Amino acid sequence: MGRWLGSASRAGLDGDVLVFLDAQGNETGRLRRAAGTPQ
Repeated sequence: MGRWLGSASRAGLDGDVLVFLDAQGNETGRLRRAAGTPQ
């Protein structure tokens, strides 16, 4: 997890998913809320 998170320079939402992007705008990773986690 640390590698793609450390390379991210921006983040945004795609619905309920947090998307991390590098400086060139390439997606480096996604985080989705765990099932059963309260909103």
